Amino acid sequence: MIKKEKKTTNQDITKYIVFSNSEPDACNKLVEHEKSKKVFFDETHFIVIESSVKIQKIGLTRLIKQLFFSGYTAPKSWKTEEFDFGSSLEIGVRVHRQLHHIFTCEKLQQCDCKTKTHASRLNKKTLAAKKFLQDYEIVCEQTEIPIVSTAADCCTSLDMIGTKFKNTKNARSVIISWKTGYCIDYDKNPSEEGLSHPFEKYQSTPQHHNQIQAILEYKILREEYNIKFDDYYIVYLRHSKNEEYHVERLQDQELYIKENSSIYKYFVQYRQK
Repeated sequence: MIKKEKKTTNQDITKYIVFSNSEPDACNKLVEHEKSKKVFFDETHFIVIESSVKIQKIGLTRLIKQLFFSGYTAPKSWKTEEFDFGSSLEIGVRVHRQLHHIFTCEKLQQCDCKTKTHASRLNKKTLAAKKFLQDYEIVCEQTEIPIVSTAADCCTSLDMIGTKFKNTKNARSVIISWKTGYCIDYDKNPSEEGLSHPFEKYQSTPQHHNQIQAILEYKILREEYNIKFDDYYIVYLRHSKNEEYHVERLQDQELYIKENSSIYKYFVQYRQK
């Protein structure tokens, strides 16, 4: 039987909990980590410097699709004049670029953007992301952070890392993954097909695909960087007519709770064959 993920709400329950094992310094640890000085993205490829030699690495998302849902066909974007439910690669790139400019370029007072961002022309999904950060009391520390998995010989990039409830006793380190496409019925698959073996009991949906990516990014940091972030948020921007964003905390999801170690182990073994 294929399992369907239960619906979640946007309520932030962490505001009402005092955690005794928080890791608020995880952002600084990642930025200052030795590996962080050796990996970067040159607009087309991930590059890792090994023994003073630049080596091109494959991206994580391509590998995930090959291994976990190679036969999946994405639904067509659904758009209406009243509300934009769908997305294109262009919109996704624009939103990520705008967020990078707002929270990194302006903060550092130096811009590496080829296309400049103007506050009067922000995409609606960008505005939704800003609202999420405000609602969840998250201070962005850095955007578009490349990381490398030595065990799986690949790279990926974290959309944003930040600190929640900064400068308080409840401060928490967070990773955020912005999702700009397929927000409608993101937890459904019309054919009800499952993920690839051995995870076929879970339905092959954009929701589970995104969770697999998040699990692997989180586990790479935990297992290979020895860095533990408190929360990983998957944020679907402009989710519906009634929601500017929809939030999933990775650590609350069934796929993470039951399969996070097995997914990471399976992925590393696949890459080491």
